[in-house]
Amino acid sequence: MKTEEEAFWMIAVLLENVLVTDCYNKNLSGCHVEQRVFKDLLTKKCPRIAAHLEALEFDVSLVCTEWFLCLFAKSLPSETTLRVWDVLFNEGANLLFHVALAIFKMNEEELLTVHHVGDVIHIIQRCTHQLFDPDDLLTVICSR
Repeated sequence: MKTEEEAFWMIAVLLENVLVTDCYNKNLSGCHVEQRVFKDLLTKKCPRIAAHLEALEFDVSLVCTEWFLCLFAKSLPSETTLRVWDVLFNEGANLLFHVALAIFKMNEEELLTVHHVGDVIHIIQRCTHQLFDPDDLLTVICSR
């Protein structure tokens, strides 16, 4: 965007028309809904991962809350984040779930070998910080 006003209106469109309602209110109720929806999606789309994480008593909101609130800006490299945002404006908020599912799916085999919550967090953080090629992520999303 070339001006502050254009950036303002883009954020307004994002908050009013693209993202889930109430994600950024005082009690983050929209974010809590997203967390429950994502947990259900993970169970349906990646049952082995979900069962293993359940056995470890790992709550996916430990990693997903930041993803959904910051739209992956703090987790993914900037080029990958910008590509995610491009698709987000085109496809809508459901993309956030697809990105999160893809991150877990990309690490499925390694996640299934760990026995500690801290190791799960480490694997996910390492993956997200090293996803420099947005095409790798989008390929997994499109193959689902």
